[in-house]
Amino acid sequence: MATASARGATVSRKPQRPSDPEWIEYAAALREFRELLGMTILDLSVDSGIAPGELSVLERGQRMPRLRTLIAWRRGLGLSPMPRRDF
Repeated sequence: MATASARGATVSRKPQRPSDPEWIEYAAALREFRELLGMTILDLSVDSGIAPGELSVLERGQRMPRLRTLIAWRRGLGLSPMPRRDF
């Protein structure tokens, strides 16, 4: 969905999905791992310091996190800070 601004430029309100299918798959795997741990988004938010809404967007693969957010996300799940195939 797009809307026109006062200057006539088109601004998209729909979040841009990352084009990297590997990232989308990785984000889904982190969500599945959280669910296997029996954690809710709120639990992970408390453990990681990341807002629940941001976690939801990230888990759906709608946005790629900054490195520090990815590290906090993984630590909140009890994983090592740097990504590797560990789940």
